[in-house]
Amino acid sequence: MFFLLNIGSLDNSKKIEEMIDKQFSKLKYVKYNNTKYLNGYKLGKYPKNSPWYLKTPSFLIEVNKENRNLKIGRFKLDDFTQHLPKRYPKYLALEKKLIIKLEMLIEDLERNGFNVNEFEIMSGFRGPWYNKKVGGAKYSTHMYGLAVDILVGDVNRDGKKDIEDAKIVYKFLDKIDKTKKELVGGAAIYEETKFHEEFIHMDVRGYYARWGKFAKKD
Repeated sequence: MFFLLNIGSLDNSKKIEEMIDKQFSKLKYVKYNNTKYLNGYKLGKYPKNSPWYLKTPSFLIEVNKENRNLKIGRFKLDDFTQHLPKRYPKYLALEKKLIIKLEMLIEDLERNGFNVNEFEIMSGFRGPWYNKKVGGAKYSTHMYGLAVDILVGDVNRDGKKDIEDAKIVYKFLDKIDKTKKELVGGAAIYEETKFHEEFIHMDVRGYYARWGKFAKKD
């Protein structure tokens, strides 16, 4: 599918940052000392000797029944929490620049006429315990609040949710990584399985990274 990429909205980063700053100012942070539990909520302990771009969080955001529906970008705070355990309060790490990047991505797709109304957070924060449970990498960026996996839906409005939709989002994400160095990170397309639809992984690890079948071979 051929399309023109209008990147004008990349210059709206200041406006987006101001919006995200305001949203994050409403969040409650709790001290965390790398313990398996925080106020009874299971997290697991972070591994030692992590790569340079990963830092064990010293504060986590508290999510409770009162604030779980707070807006974070276009989503709800609760959308970014790990799926288990199903109880409140919950706790998570979430980097502000990840949400800025996600909002920038959605805004650019929308500006170019694509459907963004079916975007869904498949996986956001995963504590070390939950990350291991679902088979995540030892030093997964999800554990540090640096990553999200997104179900994108029917982006190109052709009546189907398929790999072509993911490819479009992947291209727009690549453009952001190559023009906004402060938001640079990893991205990959994961194809449909019996467990999930196609989805996009995106993160803000601090350097450009691509992997999997759809990574460009330079």
